[in-house]
Amino acid sequence: MEISISKIRLDRWLWYCRFFKSRTVAARQIRSNNFRVNGARVRKASVPVKLGDIVVFQKNNEVKIVEVMAAGSRRGAPAEAASLYKERDK
Repeated sequence: MEISISKIRLDRWLWYCRFFKSRTVAARQIRSNNFRVNGARVRKASVPVKLGDIVVFQKNNEVKIVEVMAAGSRRGAPAEAASLYKERDK
């Protein structure tokens, strides 16, 4: 039986996508930086994201705008991680 995950914590999703080395680092960045999910500012790592959500954040002095394409179920290879999101134009 396959479990379908429709929502996932923001810190876990960012880690699965390989934007950050660990969930701890992702959570720390969420608390201290300007993260937005669908235009709303978030400060908690536990904020759920789902298919179609737009996540905006800054990493390495670059603004990233990504659309959630899948929740994911593990932190896989880089090719698998890249399939979880789609980069959007600024």
